[in-house]
Amino acid sequence: MSTFIPTRIDAVTVYRRGALVTRVATIAEAATCGDLIRIGELPLSLEDRSVRVRICGGPGLVAADVSLGLDVAVVDPSLPPVESVELRAARRREQAVADRIEHLKEQLKRVGAEIAVPRPAGARGEAPPPSPYAGRRAVAAFRQEVFAELEAELREASVEHRELREALAHLEARDREASNARQAERHEMRKTALVRIDRRAGAVGPREVRIEYMIPGARWAPAYTVTFDRAMSRATLALRAVVAQRSGEDWSRVKMTLSTADAQRWTELPELQSVRIGRRQPAPARRGWRPPPVGAEALYADYDRFVASQPVSSRAPAPTEEIEEAYDEPEAAEYGYAEDDDEEALDDLMEAAPPREHYATATAVVAKEEAKKRKSAGRREEGAGGPPPGAVFGGMPPPAPSAAPMPMSASMAMPMAPPAAFAPQAARARGGGLLSRLASAGGGGPSMDTGAYPRAGAFAPAEPEQEEDPSALLAYGDLRMPAAGASRRGHLVLIRRQERVRELIVAREAQVVTEVIAVLDQAQSTANTISGRLPPRHVLPDSVGGFDYAYVAEGEVEVIADGEYHAIPLLAREGPVAMVHVVVPREGCDVFRVATFKNPLDAPLLAGPVDVYVGGDYLLTSGLPLAAGRGEVRLGLGVEQAIKVSRNTHYAEESAGLIGGSLLLKHRIAIDVANRLERPVDVEVRERIPALVEGEDEISVEVGGVEPAWERYEPEEYDLKGGQRWRVQVAAGATQRLRASYTVKISAKKELVGGNRREV
Repeated sequence: MSTFIPTRIDAVTVYRRGALVTRVATIAEAATCGDLIRIGELPLSLEDRSVRVRICGGPGLVAADVSLGLDVAVVDPSLPPVESVELRAARRREQAVADRIEHLKEQLKRVGAEIAVPRPAGARGEAPPPSPYAGRRAVAAFRQEVFAELEAELREASVEHRELREALAHLEARDREASNARQAERHEMRKTALVRIDRRAGAVGPREVRIEYMIPGARWAPAYTVTFDRAMSRATLALRAVVAQRSGEDWSRVKMTLSTADAQRWTELPELQSVRIGRRQPAPARRGWRPPPVGAEALYADYDRFVASQPVSSRAPAPTEEIEEAYDEPEAAEYGYAEDDDEEALDDLMEAAPPREHYATATAVVAKEEAKKRKSAGRREEGAGGPPPGAVFGGMPPPAPSAAPMPMSASMAMPMAPPAAFAPQAARARGGGLLSRLASAGGGGPSMDTGAYPRAGAFAPAEPEQEEDPSALLAYGDLRMPAAGASRRGHLVLIRRQERVRELIVAREAQVVTEVIAVLDQAQSTANTISGRLPPRHVLPDSVGGFDYAYVAEGEVEVIADGEYHAIPLLAREGPVAMVHVVVPREGCDVFRVATFKNPLDAPLLAGPVDVYVGGDYLLTSGLPLAAGRGEVRLGLGVEQAIKVSRNTHYAEESAGLIGGSLLLKHRIAIDVANRLERPVDVEVRERIPALVEGEDEISVEVGGVEPAWERYEPEEYDLKGGQRWRVQVAAGATQRLRASYTVKISAKKELVGGNRREV
């Protein structure tokens, strides 16, 4: 008997796509806890192979094994209902009005049908009787009156139906935006984990059970908020993120970690190759598995001796003997299912047989029932001239009258997959069906040859085993070890997806398994579907230079499972900021504010939108470029209107040389920067002078007087030749003057392309 322990979601790590959820449960006393604990209410969308369980808090208890199953969901009164009372009432009203509209349309159709008022036939040789003009007018008047009433009522109903549909859409949207974590209905399923506990010495006191599992589809994107003080000298950088998930469970008050890594990625392990001198040899073929160990059969020596030492009478009866005895039994009342006394006998056999022999005993009884059906069918055929056309016996065509009893095929020897004609009617009418009861009593059982099932060769010629694809053996989570009595014992055998689902559920009917697979596929598809679009300016995370980083939220956050993106806070750091005003007067006189501060994190700041506030007032939303960890961050804040810049130029041409063979093109630049703010500001004025092409000998550029001195400007983002810049501090209310001149010397017989004047 397993002990159910409630759990809560403690932490979530959201990767580039997908999330790792950690649930926490508490064992009150390790010394008295059971050997099996059951953790329920797990989402259907979780990946089975990702489940991990560990017990923390001290020695003595170890999670020795964990298996997954399907269970009925527990109704949580704290969650909202699947559909609110208001929403259900709106659906009923909308459906009632829609039915009334259909009824009115049908009435109009009937009224519009032609109603003939024929003229009566008169006697031969007499004048024709008068036409029933009054009756026809009465019918037309009645039809017109009814038409008017029905059309008026239909218009009113259509208007009401449109309003009800709008109200219903509003309620559905409000209900959907709240969350998709709702009270489970009684027929819904949830996954459950059954953990086997290994108790050792020192198991005293409380313990904490942590279960981890992956869910698909979760996404996140970074965002930021920068708040400056009024003096623009300090700023607070707040990291935020938008997270979306649709797993079916809300993440309430959880510890959140956001990672740029992939949840699962194939990585080749490095191999050290030997270095040899000689002829090059071809590289050996790489294999994903190792050959089986030598002497594996010796592991089953004790089992073989135990089975051989058992007397034949104590073993399970052979299926062929049961089939022969079945012909001496009285016939059943109706073919197609067993009688109650056979079911009671089956229960006795199943209780008496050991668990691993349940399937052998059950299959023998099934064969016995099939023999009864064929015998009953033969007697009816003698009395009534044969079976009805198209009759089916247990999902098989009826045998020929003179033919021997049909042997059971391999598919009939497997009781977990009943024939299609047998399962839906008889099995559902009789509480799940005989084969269902056999499978549920026999426990789990994959379709491989495990020894718990009778081999198909006992009833039909053995078919050659199909060789498995070697690459499929790399799916370690889908490999099973056959039982000791199986023909392939000692080897790992790959099972199909249907068999994995059969391990989760008790019912073994093929139709039930198909429906369960459809439900699981739907849960996976829903979890992978993020209904909301990524907000503007947001960028999904990626690796930075081949490295991945994690961002841990400092507090507990909440993300509801509605598939929409929700903003959550991560952390906030405060530090000094340097405000620089940049202007390029050659292109325009607008002065742009650029805030420069240091990244307070060891991890890089990913590209994303940033909301800027000054003293609590919203300023603008900009884009933050990728910034290295502990590196410099430059953030543009728009135009500063209180700083005015003007640029004036002067141009002159002079002859040079002994006989005037050269021409001097003199340019002078004058820039005035006026600060209208109440505080001093740092201004960076960028200029550019003509640059010579490499190898040019006939043209020269000479820089004249520059006041104050400038420096070369070479941006990292792009190549710029001839760039120069002034870095000056302008006091509050003051004006700073900048002067520069340069001369271009060319031959007097030539002219620069576009004109000799370089400054406008």
